[in-house]
Amino acid sequence: MRPSVWATHWRNIPSTVLDMGVVAGTLRADVAAELGLKAGIPVAEGGADAFVAMLGLNVVRPGKVAFITGSSHLVLGQSPQPFHVKGIFGTYTDAIVPGQQTVEGGQVSTGSVVKWFRDNFCGKEAQLAFERGVDTYTILNELASAVPIGSDGLIVLDYWQGNRTPYVDPEARGIMRGFSLKHTTGHVFRALLEGVAYGTEHILRGFREHGYVVDEMVGAGGATRASSGCRSMPTSAMSLLP
Repeated sequence: MRPSVWATHWRNIPSTVLDMGVVAGTLRADVAAELGLKAGIPVAEGGADAFVAMLGLNVVRPGKVAFITGSSHLVLGQSPQPFHVKGIFGTYTDAIVPGQQTVEGGQVSTGSVVKWFRDNFCGKEAQLAFERGVDTYTILNELASAVPIGSDGLIVLDYWQGNRTPYVDPEARGIMRGFSLKHTTGHVFRALLEGVAYGTEHILRGFREHGYVVDEMVGAGGATRASSGCRSMPTSAMSLLP
């Protein structure tokens, strides 16, 4: 970025930065009328969606981690002291709780990879789901549940849109490795779920290697609404890792 451009952006940065939740002012009468709210009520500083979710999940102490799932995944926790190492985002000072540090890891393509597979390769399963009056994922979960842990050697790296952490590499790309003629749709779907789980464990392993100990994880988002069998597959896959 050219110095002149940087100077322009710098001038646009607010001179006062408030902590999340701190009252910034009150609601103007004209805005209140437009929104159907009462004028003069407090207006508080907002925050990043995942950081607000941490408060909702009561992740406000060191060792407790928020596992936020969806089209991508985030792993966020609190630390009593700062640390800055390769492959981990943060730590961010006072981002959630004053006096604490927030540590972050993430995966770019998780639920989005599962949806990509469903939308592009599962026409037969979608038709069966329609006939049974269920969701296509119900059929895929049933097929995957019949496949053994490890997907009979089929391995997936979930880098469809790059790697957020620990490699921080937007050019990385996804891999499916180990195909044979015995592999079915159920194998591929289970391997995708296991690949996402391996990516999450890769993040947690990085946390541990740098002294951050996770003693509790609280989940939120789309993956938590999956069937119990589907939710257990990632945990089973993690047990295979050395």
